[in-house]
Amino acid sequence: MEKTELSSSEAITLEQNMIRTIVQGYNECKSFFSLNRDYADPYQNNAKKDLLKRLSHTFYQNFSSHPHILSDDYAQEVLHKYFRVFIRVKGGSFPYPYGFVRFMDRLQDRNTIPIREIDLTPLDNFMEMFSDHQNLEEFLLLFFQVVKTLLLPLRERDVELIKLLTNPQLLLKDKSYKSRVHTPDMKDLLQLLGLNSTQINRVKRSYQYLYKYRICNASSMIMNPATFGFYIAEFEYTTEQEKDLESLRPYFLWDIPFKNRKSAIACVPYGNTNELLRSVNYIQMTNYYWNINFDSLTHDKYDTIHGWSKFNPPNFLAKDYRISDYVEWDLERSFKDEFSTQEIEILKNLSKGNVLNYQSLGKLSGTLSSGGVRYILEQFVDNGVYQLYPQVNHLGLKEIIFVKITCKDEAYYKSLIHSLLSFPIAHVLTNDQEKLIVGYFHINSKFVEEITDNFNLLAGKLGEAITIEYELLPKKKILLRLPQLDKINFSIRNGVAYTIE
Repeated sequence: MEKTELSSSEAITLEQNMIRTIVQGYNECKSFFSLNRDYADPYQNNAKKDLLKRLSHTFYQNFSSHPHILSDDYAQEVLHKYFRVFIRVKGGSFPYPYGFVRFMDRLQDRNTIPIREIDLTPLDNFMEMFSDHQNLEEFLLLFFQVVKTLLLPLRERDVELIKLLTNPQLLLKDKSYKSRVHTPDMKDLLQLLGLNSTQINRVKRSYQYLYKYRICNASSMIMNPATFGFYIAEFEYTTEQEKDLESLRPYFLWDIPFKNRKSAIACVPYGNTNELLRSVNYIQMTNYYWNINFDSLTHDKYDTIHGWSKFNPPNFLAKDYRISDYVEWDLERSFKDEFSTQEIEILKNLSKGNVLNYQSLGKLSGTLSSGGVRYILEQFVDNGVYQLYPQVNHLGLKEIIFVKITCKDEAYYKSLIHSLLSFPIAHVLTNDQEKLIVGYFHINSKFVEEITDNFNLLAGKLGEAITIEYELLPKKKILLRLPQLDKINFSIRNGVAYTIE
């Protein structure tokens, strides 16, 4: 379907009407699902089907002229089969009305929905406050931010599976110590949990629940760009300097509002370091540590902190704090000198961050077979180019604390790295020569004050030997695990990446 070009005033009016319709649909669905909860009742199920069909078809008929409404063959199939209209947004899409219905619909198999009703107060407040918003994309991006704050209850079996799907070591190698190039299948999960085939339904139900509500899945990735000739730099800049950094922006991994300035991590081709970083005062980061540690997560039936009541924040005052399980990457070493055009193509496609599973392997290359792609991926995983990384939401870890520390005391410097890695999700970059630590970690809001007090005590104890700056991160930030390689033309020679025209 051709989209008619709209004037600015027409576009504003259309988007206002779309937002109002989304809010009205939300309220209508909330009312319906509060009264209809019996999955075994065919009348309630038929009424649900009629409601979703009416909302989706009416929305499409009224707003299909908007350029962000998808109308290709696949979108049409989803509309008529599943009663969803896809609205394209930055970084993804919003399926109306399913985008909010999935959190309120209890007319489903009880094994694949939350064990208790979800508290939708944050979404209720959002819909009420933003019903007159004028910009559709802003509205939907804000909606996604609010959705991430929803807390979803967990069964004991869900916690078991989350701990498995978030363990970096289990996502690196399978039980035969072979490189894990894509997300584990059901057979893998049964083996790792120590279960037999008669217990497969228990795992399937939990997996479906975690995947359906985007609580946890292990099909994402994280990369070490140094292994294919890129340079990792840390620098700060002010608002006045932003105009001088346009050519550098495609290389940003982190971009964080910090005090009266911004802190950035850039990933640039090593051969273009001087050219791309000429306008900033930068420091090379030499090591990358990261960890996902959900050992303290508990089944939350009797937990007042949504599964984190057994978590104990590290004591930053300890001089010899150590943990044993984490990932450490060298940021000064390429794993080989030359990369073929097929390998660079696969690197670029990996960096797009699409779901990586058995079925998607063939899409990583236009010339190689799935077997050829798998061989290259195994080489990449074996040499630390990338590995699987879990995505988690709705687990009470909405607070992110960013830290920048310079510590001249060697013992405390090492201890602090390990302390930061003990948080549920942590990413830490360092320069050992400068004794510089830059990183962030996710934490339940219950612990924020205790953690910041601990930082302040350490600063008071070490005095001039340490500088600690920390910030509770705002919603607007850039924190990427994958460089945007698809936006860069580059080759790799003698272990060094260079941009090419």
